[in-house]
Amino acid sequence: LQQSAVNRSCWLRIQLNYLLEKKIICPSTSPYAAPILFSSKKDGGLRMCTDYCALNNITIKSRYPIPRADDLIDQIREARISSKIYPRGGYHQIRVAEADIPKTAFRTRLQKSRVYRYVIWVDERTLNVSTDHE
Repeated sequence: LQQSAVNRSCWLRIQLNYLLEKKIICPSTSPYAAPILFSSKKDGGLRMCTDYCALNNITIKSRYPIPRADDLIDQIREARISSKIYPRGGYHQIRVAEADIPKTAFRTRLQKSRVYRYVIWVDERTLNVSTDHE
């Protein structure tokens, strides 16, 4: 169990360094700080998950949520012309709305409970995204 905690700490350092290098997260002094959890992948690896349950419970939901992928596919099923895109290149491209960035903060047990925040939209958080850059 202790070795597992050491492996998780090492993996978390690597993950945080990657996210910082790619400018997906940055250090934060936000009063918000969601906990992070680890989920096991099928291949034995780890996935970092940020527990935004408390934030989502107090957030007013958008009237226009992001469409589900299967709904979009249904809408274009009868299209005569289609295009292929490489979806991985579009991942981590949407900026979080400036007012919501402090709400994305999460804390780690590394470096005396260091707090970071997301500046790029990475999952299904109930937050607004900034589309000014489109």
